[in-house]
Amino acid sequence: MTVRVGLHGFGRMGRTALRAAWSWPELDIVHINDSSIEPSLAAHLLTYEDSNATWADIQVTEDVSLKIDDQCLGFTRQTSILDVDWRGYQVDVVIVCDESSNDISAIKQLLSKGVRKVVIAGAMHHNVLNIVMGVNDYLYNASAHHLVASGHWLTQSYAPILKVLHDGLGVSHGAISVAKPLIPSPQDYDPIACRFRHPGNAIIPQRFEKIHNKLIFPELANRLNCNVIHLPLYGPSYVEGTFEVSCNTTAEEVGSLFIKAANGLLRGILRVDDNNLVSTDFARSPVSCVIDMPALSVVAGTQVRVLAWCDFEAGFCQRLMELVRKVGMSI
Repeated sequence: MTVRVGLHGFGRMGRTALRAAWSWPELDIVHINDSSIEPSLAAHLLTYEDSNATWADIQVTEDVSLKIDDQCLGFTRQTSILDVDWRGYQVDVVIVCDESSNDISAIKQLLSKGVRKVVIAGAMHHNVLNIVMGVNDYLYNASAHHLVASGHWLTQSYAPILKVLHDGLGVSHGAISVAKPLIPSPQDYDPIACRFRHPGNAIIPQRFEKIHNKLIFPELANRLNCNVIHLPLYGPSYVEGTFEVSCNTTAEEVGSLFIKAANGLLRGILRVDDNNLVSTDFARSPVSCVIDMPALSVVAGTQVRVLAWCDFEAGFCQRLMELVRKVGMSI
């Protein structure tokens, strides 16, 4: 069975998701809708956006479609997700990659317009099941869950770490710090702002009073906090977590738990590394996180410190498309 997929929103996330799953035999990406981008620019960015490589030779046809590897994708520029003829394109699953995910009523209406399943790229409340692959995807019920969400990008990076520690040692509470590149938005170029405060020149802190762990780990709600530091550079990121666990442990035991998970339940999602590497060594890594084994430490027997590397865009979009495949194959 091949699942026909449509993308609503073709920014960096949508383009990265398409590249990640383009060659998967289970998915056939057939249509894109984005009111904010011209097809010619979409084709250009899809080809050249990666600064280290070009992806494919993409053409825009006379009927305003994108032609990739001799396959044509429909391309429309409707503002509302409801104005797209998803049924006409025989789309089974729609991925929502833009701010229309905030309009839960419109998204639910898609299910009455011929779309079989909807996957939101991001965290969603409103009693929507948030799924992190390898962590809580066992909760998915094909007959009950027609609208699901992939969880926040931040949750995708630390959830595999938290699962290993929580299942193996029992986490009572913790703190997470993330250092990541800041992807500039149009608001960042406010001419009134001082140029020395521009994201290209400054380290910018972002504090989360609440993070979305309760959507994935409800038993740990209000027991984790997080700070994100945006860095003026391009490339992968690191996640540092300090967790208090319920039993005495050692760095060796913690390391063995991660090795077991990387070779088993979380294969392809979590990886371990014993080398002394730097951030650029993890560019375009499709796993959610890579545990820096030499950096593992335990203080006073119960405080566990973990450092992991990740490429947020590549890892998040890989998990997103794995979720789309799981949902689509259940139709």
